[in-house]
Amino acid sequence: MSEIEARKTIIISQDCKASEQWDAKFFVPFKPDEMIIRSVVHRTFDNREYETFLVWSDLIGDVICSAFDGCNYCPQTVFVLKKDIGSQSRFQIQNVDGSVGGATDGKLAITIEFIKYKSEKVEMKKS
Repeated sequence: MSEIEARKTIIISQDCKASEQWDAKFFVPFKPDEMIIRSVVHRTFDNREYETFLVWSDLIGDVICSAFDGCNYCPQTVFVLKKDIGSQSRFQIQNVDGSVGGATDGKLAITIEFIKYKSEKVEMKKS
């Protein structure tokens, strides 16, 4: 396993009733090799049961996790990035059919860890 050079953990927290799409501002001071979804927590405000919904992000241009009322899990899903991620990213609540929509009314929190590995230097031997 490669040695870690840098890591940064952020928490994306959003009131899903306020918006089904939002920009989260954060700073990662390095170009990460990987992004790991460490935890997903969701609680509703009105005690109704909601269907499972998806969370899409422009960090990878795809769904990064799913959630449902009362969920509290640690998926440890790893995404390879190898790109600069900027200072903000867009997140979006989607229904399981992929449509953007109000699949939930509650508070969502996602813990994301960004990791950069030390690069392996190959030494050339002189002949």
